[in-house]
Amino acid sequence: LKPELQKLTSEDELEDVLRTLSNNRFGSADMQLDLMFAGSMFEHSCEANCFVANSWTAPVADRPREYRALRDVEMGETLSIDYLALPRSYLGAAGRAEVLAGWGFACSCPRCTTQPEVTRAFMCPACSLPELCPVRPAPDTETELVCRGCGKAAE
Repeated sequence: LKPELQKLTSEDELEDVLRTLSNNRFGSADMQLDLMFAGSMFEHSCEANCFVANSWTAPVADRPREYRALRDVEMGETLSIDYLALPRSYLGAAGRAEVLAGWGFACSCPRCTTQPEVTRAFMCPACSLPELCPVRPAPDTETELVCRGCGKAAE
C-alpha cells in the first residue's frame, strides 16, 4: 500500500471491500457487472421464491431493479433469488455447484440435495413419457434413472 493510502485505510480493509464487492455483483445483459445492494440481501436458492424483474431488459441507469415474488411467500420465510442466470440455472446439480463455488458456498436447497433432476430427463422406454431422470442429485457415475410417470427404473 502506498504511504499516502496507509493514512486512509489498511490492506485488510481494502481486502474486505473487494471481497464484499465481488460477492455482491451480478452480470447484466450487456456483460457489465452490476452491484446489487438490495439484491445482496436475498439468499440464494435454485428454487427461489423471488426473481429480479427486467434484469435483462432495463439498463440500471434508466430503471432501478425490481424484485418480485414467484409464488406466495409465507410470513417469516426467507426471501431468495437464484444467483445463476439462464442458461446456467438449467445445469444439473453438479454443474450448478461448480458455478456457485465462485460465490464461496455450496447450495443446500432441495433441488440440489434431494429432488429428482428433472432438468436431465429423458424419454422413458416403458411409457414414452419424458420423465426418466436421476432420482436425486448425484455425480453421473452414481446416477439411477427412474421414470416419474410409470416408476420404472432404466435398464
